Order: sequence, then structure tokens, then C-alpha cells
Amino acid sequence: MQLRGYLFAAATAITAAVGLTAPAQAASLFNTGGPISFGKDTRVEFKFHASHGAFQSTLSVYDENRNPLEVLFTETIPRDPLPGKNPQYNKVDSIGTCGITVNPAPCVTTYHFLAGVQYYLGLKSEETPIVVFSDDSVGGNTPGGFKFVADVPSVSYPTRYAPPTGASFKSLVLQDGETAIFVNDPSTVDVDANDFVVTAKSVPEPATLAGLGVVAAGLVASRCRKSDQTA
Repeated sequence: MQLRGYLFAAATAITAAVGLTAPAQAASLFNTGGPISFGKDTRVEFKFHASHGAFQSTLSVYDENRNPLEVLFTETIPRDPLPGKNPQYNKVDSIGTCGITVNPAPCVTTYHFLAGVQYYLGLKSEETPIVVFSDDSVGGNTPGGFKFVADVPSVSYPTRYAPPTGASFKSLVLQDGETAIFVNDPSTVDVDANDFVVTAKSVPEPATLAGLGVVAAGLVASRCRKSDQTA
């Protein structure tokens, strides 16, 4: 029973320490409408959910001069093979999924953002030289754009272009501190902000977690020694 109590105390200590050492949440910084910048080194986890555009695209991190730094996700084919669908489906109602259009599954990657450095996210499509950047708003002056949604439990987005079949929607559940990122590619066919759908959240550095494990082990050992001394 005493050991269980020590382990519970250690777990509580880890939880408290994570709360103190966790990086700033991505949600508060991906909604600025300008460059992405963090006050301290921050590791952000990105997860690809789906694509609904005709273009074959790649999402990358770019530097402050809009030069590519690292690929986050890339489509190896424009869309999932769906036999029997008409050409219009392939142009405006296509779907790309993890493990088929984007690999490897589970389509999760991380990027380490340095403190005080300005970054952009950018979507580059094979069919056009235009790169859509994270400070381009959907429906703005440039083709394509980014839409960021945070601080809500879930968000709905269209999975089918409205004409002529009518739109359909999907609900994306967000974890605490998670941001949904909807990208509209440069295509002029529609402005539905669903051509690339990912989520992002900040995560503790592995070294931080390892350090917390050492703290927890030390706490258990210390309490065990104290128990032996008083027995």
C-alpha cells in the first residue's frame, strides 16, 4: 500500500511538472495571421487527417524568407483511387487519406521551432508554381489560403464541394490545446478550405520527459528511505 502511495505521489509530481514545463500551446500562435514565432524552443506535433482537392500537394515548414525547411506531409498521388467515380468527382470531391495518398501511417510528424525565429507553413501543389502560405487567408487576395481553428471541442468542415450534389460535412474533434489547420489550395474551382486538413499541438521535448522520470524515481526512492528510517 505504501509503494502505491509513493507511485501516486510521483505521478502527481510528474503531472504538475509537465504543467510547468510544457511549451506554449500552438493554438495561441497559429492564429496570428502573420509569421509563426515561439517565445521559447517548441516542438509541435502535426497530424494529417485528409485532403479533398484535385491537386497533389506537399505541406512544409518555411523560413522567414519563405524558403522551404522541412516537409511535413506529401501526397504521393493526388487522391485515393475510387473506381466508378466520374471526372467531376475526381476534380472537386476527391479524398486523400493516410496510408494511401499520404505515407507512412499514422501520418504524424513533429517539428522543432526555435525561439524567436519566424516561420511559415506552406502548401505547394504539383500542378501550379503558386505556394499558399500560412499568412494567406481563405477568400483573401491570393489564391488559396489557411484557416486556423482552436479553443473549441470540435469543428466541422466540408468534405464535398456543393455543386451539383450538395455539400457534406465531417466533424473533427480537437484535444485541449490542439489547432485545426484547413488549407485551400491555389485551385480556382472552389474556396472550401478542405484541400489539406491537419491538426497541430505542442508537445514536451523527450529530454524533458526523461528528466521528469528521473525526478519521479528519486521521489519514490526518497520516500522509501524515509519510511525505512521511521519503521
